[in-house]
Amino acid sequence: MFHRILVPFDGSEDATRALMQALAVCRLARIAASAAPAALDPPGADAGTAKPPSLRLLYVLDDALDQDELLAEGNAALANGAELAWEAGVAAEHAVVPAAGRGLAPVILADAREFAADLIVLGTHGRKGLRRAILGSVAEGVVRESPIPVLLPGRPPG
Repeated sequence: MFHRILVPFDGSEDATRALMQALAVCRLARIAASAAPAALDPPGADAGTAKPPSLRLLYVLDDALDQDELLAEGNAALANGAELAWEAGVAAEHAVVPAAGRGLAPVILADAREFAADLIVLGTHGRKGLRRAILGSVAEGVVRESPIPVLLPGRPPG
């Protein structure tokens, strides 16, 4: 079961769909922990001490765009994402991280390592439009380089 879930979140429709999938994983982890807590405890822990899943929302400040505008957008997106998590009964930490000259996928992967994530859940189409077409898919880069599982929620039919 997954315990530390990273969700790169820009407030887009796809990112919100990814967050909803991450929240579903959190609910399943809580159900599994309550049904068989001893089986989920880390080795050497006291029985029944399994912690609830940790969720981290990440907004990456892309160097190529206006930083002031992005910071405001990122804070608003993260506040909205944290509220959605809270409404689902999941506490979520969040962070705004500058790209600092790196691509978005390497920043996401570095944050996943720092957070000790065991799952990354992200949308396949963010708000980057033409930049995505020119530089390649962030989701593709994360999937290709990630040492941990990556969940890419599909788009609804239609």
